[in-house]
Amino acid sequence: ASHIQQDSTGPALVTTGGNVGIGTTTPGIGTQSDGLKFTIRDDTNRPLFWLAKSTTANATLVGTIGWLNVANSDADSGHSQQIANIRGLTVTSDTNAGSDSGGDLAFYTKAEAGGIAEHMRILSSGKVGIGITPTSQLHVGSTGDTISRVTSSDADGDVYTVFENSDDGNNAWGVGRPNDGKFYIIHSTGATYNASTQTVKLAINASGNVGIGTSSPTTQASVNTFLEIQSAGGSTTAGLALNGFGGSSRWEIVADTGDDLFFARAGTTKVIMTAQTNVGIGT
Repeated sequence: ASHIQQDSTGPALVTTGGNVGIGTTTPGIGTQSDGLKFTIRDDTNRPLFWLAKSTTANATLVGTIGWLNVANSDADSGHSQQIANIRGLTVTSDTNAGSDSGGDLAFYTKAEAGGIAEHMRILSSGKVGIGITPTSQLHVGSTGDTISRVTSSDADGDVYTVFENSDDGNNAWGVGRPNDGKFYIIHSTGATYNASTQTVKLAINASGNVGIGTSSPTTQASVNTFLEIQSAGGSTTAGLALNGFGGSSRWEIVADTGDDLFFARAGTTKVIMTAQTNVGIGT
C-alpha cells in the first residue's frame, strides 16, 4: 500500500489494490481508469463524495467543486484558470441553535474575457434563480434585457407554457404559439393540460387581429386591425360590457345569432338595430 502522510494522526490518502481513501485507512471500492473516472464508495457500495466543514455561521462556504483550464494565464481575475465551479454554502438563521442548517448551491462560470461570477443559485427552499436571487420557484433576472425563450424544432409542433394545479383538479391554462403562427391563450378542463380538451379563449394573428372565443379572428377590408368577439359554444349572444370605475351600472353592446345588435344598460335594452338596419329606441 502507498501512503501520503497528512500529520501524526494518520494517513490522508491510502491506495491498496487500486482502492483510494481520503481521510480513512480502510477505503471502500474505488476505481480510476483512462484518467477520467474517480469514484469513492462506502462499505455498502454506495457512491459518496463529501466536502465537509464544521460551522454555525450563515452563508459560509463549505466546499467547492471546480474546473480549471491550466492553459489560461491566471495573471489576474480577468484571466483566471478557473472556468467554472459549484459552491455549497450554509443557510442558518439561528447559528445552528436547532443543531441543523440548510444549504444553497451557487453555480459560477467565467466568460471568455472576464472573471468568474455567480450565474445561477438553488436556494435551500428549492427556489431557482438565474441571474438573480430567486423570490419564486423559478426566477430569471438580468441587468439588461431579459428573455425567456421556449423553442421547438418540430415543424408541426406547438409551443406552450402551461399553468396547472394538480391538487385542485380544476382548470389548466396555457399561453403560447401553435404551429400556424398565432398567439393563443388556451384553457383545458381538468387539473392537467390535455390537448384534446383545450379551447382557445384568445387569439392574435400575425396581422394583429384579436379574437376572443375564436381561434381565427378576421378583418374587414376597411380596417387594418379588428377585434372579434365570438360567443362560447351553446351561447346565442356575444357582447362587450363597459363599466366605469365606481359606476352603478354598466353598458352592454351585444350581438345575437339573428344578426341583431343591442345596446343595453344594466341588462335593459335601450337601442336595437336589426339585420335589416331597422332601429328601435326603447323597444
